[in-house]
Amino acid sequence: MNGRQIATNNTQQTGCLSARVRYIILFLGSACISSIASNMVVLNFTYICMGTKPNMSDPDVELGPYDYTEKTKSYFNWAMAVGTLVAAWPFHWFYQKYGARYVFFLAGMISTIATGALPLCADLGFWAMIATRFFQVRKYKNFREIERQLLFGGKFRHGGVCVYASFYTISFKFHSRLSLTTGLRPPSVTPSFSSRQIEIFQGVSFGADFAAIGLIVVHWASLKQHGLFISLLSSFSQISVIFTMPVAGHLCESSFGWRSAFYVHAVISGTLFCVWFYYYRNTPLKHPNMTDIELEKIHRDKGSVKEKEPVPVKAIMTNPVMWAVWISAFGELMMSQFIVLYGPTYLKEILDYPVTHAGYFVAIPRALHLVFKIVSGLCSDRIKFLSEKVKMCIFNTIALTISGIFFLILGYIPKEHKYYALAAILTIECSTGFICGGFYKCATLVARQHSHFVLSQIQFIKCVSLFIEPLLVFLICTQGTLAEWRIVFIIHGVLLIGGNIIFCWFATGKPAAFTYSPTSNGSEMDPVDEQQQRCPICVNWEKSCTNCANSAPTPAPLPISARDENTFDFPYPFKN
Repeated sequence: MNGRQIATNNTQQTGCLSARVRYIILFLGSACISSIASNMVVLNFTYICMGTKPNMSDPDVELGPYDYTEKTKSYFNWAMAVGTLVAAWPFHWFYQKYGARYVFFLAGMISTIATGALPLCADLGFWAMIATRFFQVRKYKNFREIERQLLFGGKFRHGGVCVYASFYTISFKFHSRLSLTTGLRPPSVTPSFSSRQIEIFQGVSFGADFAAIGLIVVHWASLKQHGLFISLLSSFSQISVIFTMPVAGHLCESSFGWRSAFYVHAVISGTLFCVWFYYYRNTPLKHPNMTDIELEKIHRDKGSVKEKEPVPVKAIMTNPVMWAVWISAFGELMMSQFIVLYGPTYLKEILDYPVTHAGYFVAIPRALHLVFKIVSGLCSDRIKFLSEKVKMCIFNTIALTISGIFFLILGYIPKEHKYYALAAILTIECSTGFICGGFYKCATLVARQHSHFVLSQIQFIKCVSLFIEPLLVFLICTQGTLAEWRIVFIIHGVLLIGGNIIFCWFATGKPAAFTYSPTSNGSEMDPVDEQQQRCPICVNWEKSCTNCANSAPTPAPLPISARDENTFDFPYPFKN
């Protein structure tokens, strides 16, 4: 097999990591996915230390080349959203054709190079900024006047490339201002290769995250550990913030400056993905350290689900339970994007927290969110005295309704009581940690073998939220006042509470009709349940087969070399 000799019995390996390859893959995959998210988050934090420090004695001090308005920051985030949206389906095709080892490594290298190149692009863009000085000399009355000069005097060459071309103003702004130089450039200056392309590249790499999660769970998680794998792999947003916010804060305040934050993230990301390429294999069967014992655990009770089983797209897209899951996901992801993208800005500019404190005050709640997320996933699997629907509704209500209420409260807390605002943010982060036992679990229970497709749609929703969240702040927070932020908080609160109401109405723990597959005699076969075992004689899934299973002895597991790597089917029932 691929020129590699495999022993017929690998069960004699010893050591603390024997039969633990899947856990190494789990933590390595979580680290790599989180590194891509960190590479995206680091720019949103360094905004607050890249610009000119305010001078109270001279409020009219001239701004530097890295003083970005909220509008310009929104354009950077939109560029990442466009890159993610464009790359989502191509990555899905590449994953199907080449597997996660090569494709995810390529995505990680794109993110690494883009992150390391950001400071260089900022420096190169400085010269383009010098050319825009004449706008400042002429002292335009407002930003709209500058836009008119750019619109009627510039060459709108790249507007057609913009995905959202119907939004004429937004398309124009993508062309005229999307770079690290500031966002303004005169018509005579040709846009150069700068952060516009870099931000899109980072968005492209981010489009590979959820597909990688699906593949790791499908190939490496045992049926009884799907909750653990999903909770850890889907926590990349929290892990990235926990790491990036304090690290970037210290690097920004150090003698190395804000550029070092990008270089450190690029080095860490590149190292992790090199380890990924060296250690990861597309299937457990191909891993050199895989044992018979661990392979049996991974495939136990999974049945004969083919790797390329067709997905009933129409049935899934018309299922009301799936839409309830996606609506809840939209509210939760919008909230998460707000905390990641604008949490530091809100803490520093509205509540007047120092830069270093702002980083910690965003990272600590995200750390608690991660803890609650993992614990809630484990508790949801182990609570037996409640039905699955009741458990999911309880966990989802804690996650969305409580956080929505505190979002509504947060908008009315003045900066004189900023510690109460910090407590509200802490409560929001802790409560949303219960989401792992809510709509995420519902998606896997209802979609069963097609849950990877449902997760990929949540990836699409995350891309949409990455575009809508900056647009929301762009349209509302024009002056950066608390009254404007209050409107944003109210919108998030309504989305969270409304999404939970819809979810609780449609939620169920039963598999959907599209999970049933026909058997050889034309009847329908129930989706695989962890309590079921497959009879090797009648080839049916039965909770107990008195005719076959009890009369036939259980054969020993086949050696790795004799197994079919293209299917999860095994010719014997696994025993607990």
